[in-house]
Amino acid sequence: MILRAALRFCLAVFASCAAAASADSPLLGPTRDAGLYRSAIEAERPDTPPPPGVTGIMVPHHLVAPDLMARAFWAASSGDYDRILLLSPDHFRAVDGAFGVTNLPFDTVFGPVATDQVAIHRLLGDTAVFERLSPEKVAAEHGFHAVTPLIAAFWPAAKVI
Repeated sequence: MILRAALRFCLAVFASCAAAASADSPLLGPTRDAGLYRSAIEAERPDTPPPPGVTGIMVPHHLVAPDLMARAFWAASSGDYDRILLLSPDHFRAVDGAFGVTNLPFDTVFGPVATDQVAIHRLLGDTAVFERLSPEKVAAEHGFHAVTPLIAAFWPAAKVI
């Protein structure tokens, strides 16, 4: 019940971020540039260790701010995470209901990011709230593809929902 309420709140926050683009959008091109991510990660790693206790971050999903994204991931990098909840705006209104989820892995410039199949299966059991996104809808969503390379770089063994 708490998870459902939290997810509904997040949907309300992110729903206002809708934008227009397509699967061949220039927004997806930079997500295949490993150098862009490497530069941002190296530039945003201060000489001090990351602060302890950071368990959640909110980052831009447009790669005009890779430095801000990399700094946030660095700030959370003292944690060892098995599962990461990845929320993205529904840019193309791909979801008919409250939430869409995918069980497809994400192919990134730093390797694959697996999805948590067990947790996703449980979520999809609640058909009043969750629906499975088609591969085409997942492929077009830059809100996923801009962030998953950083997940692969910082926590390669973590699974996402």
